[in-house]
Amino acid sequence: ITSINELSLGISKLTSLTQLTLDLRNNEITSIHELSLGISKLTSLTQLTLSLIDNQITSINELSLGISKLTSLTQLTLDLRNNEITSIHELSLGISKLTSLTQLTLSLIDNQITSINELSLGISKLTSLTQLTLYLNSNQITNINELSLGISKLTSLTQLTLDLRNNEITSIHELSLGISKLTSLTQLTLSLIDNQITSINELSLGISKLTSL
Repeated sequence: ITSINELSLGISKLTSLTQLTLDLRNNEITSIHELSLGISKLTSLTQLTLSLIDNQITSINELSLGISKLTSLTQLTLDLRNNEITSIHELSLGISKLTSLTQLTLSLIDNQITSINELSLGISKLTSLTQLTLYLNSNQITNINELSLGISKLTSLTQLTLDLRNNEITSIHELSLGISKLTSLTQLTLSLIDNQITSINELSLGISKLTSL
């Protein structure tokens, strides 16, 4: 599949939908402009799962704008693994509008992302979240200070998964501080394999504050 324009047009008519799962993995899709327009019409959605794994997508700006209209969403899963995405600025803005979200799963594995600062700002607005899963492994991320600050605002979280394998991270000082604020956590999964981290002393201290784990 190279074009999903007709699919997108069809979806746009389903304005009473409350749950939508679209799996479009392993195709040759380059543009999701029309899909984004179609999804934006589904303002009754409370659950959305969208998989665009292994395509040739370079920009998710329009998708981000479309999703921002779905303010009734409580559960959102976006899987954008193995594309050619370099910026998530607009995605971050879009997500920040979804203040009813209680569960967010975002997979950006194996793209070309260097900065997640804006993502951190977007996530920090989602104070109703109880479950957050971020797969950011195999990118070119060097700094997670802002991400750590954003996560620290999510004091209702009970489950947190952060996969940051195969990046270029050198310090987890701020991450340790951020995690230490999440005193409602009952489940924590953190992967930092294959980075350039030399010390995890602060991380140990941060985790020690999570007495509900």
